[in-house]
Amino acid sequence: MPQIEQLLETDGFYISPIVGFSMEPLLREGRDLVYIKRASGCASIKRGDVVLFRQENGIYVLHRVLQVKNGHILECGDNRYAFTKIPCERILGVMTHFNRKGKSRDVKDWRYRLYTGVKLVSGFFKRTFLPRARKTLRKENGQQAP
Repeated sequence: MPQIEQLLETDGFYISPIVGFSMEPLLREGRDLVYIKRASGCASIKRGDVVLFRQENGIYVLHRVLQVKNGHILECGDNRYAFTKIPCERILGVMTHFNRKGKSRDVKDWRYRLYTGVKLVSGFFKRTFLPRARKTLRKENGQQAP
């Protein structure tokens, strides 16, 4: 069992520095730590949560949940436009708070919840209008849609 999953299983939580840029501007590599509480499946996961999951290729990803439906989540990084449908059984944990410059920020804080609301609205627009805009641009440029 990989170390991250072992720590989540034995301790019930995992603390990690941020690696990568997909959750910017909220979480930045080299600056922030995240606290992940073990979660099994989608029972405790809700729209707006930031979850840790393992991709089929074994890479761990921390992204925001845009939708929970039929045993899957639709997820996307705050700094990304591509959405992925992930089976709930791949979810390992959910972020409970993060640490920035020595200060802990809880996901229940009103400022974090406001930020999450904005991200969810922008996620709706990305999901709804971005594919249509791409299709229109391809049509105008004489390209076939995939």
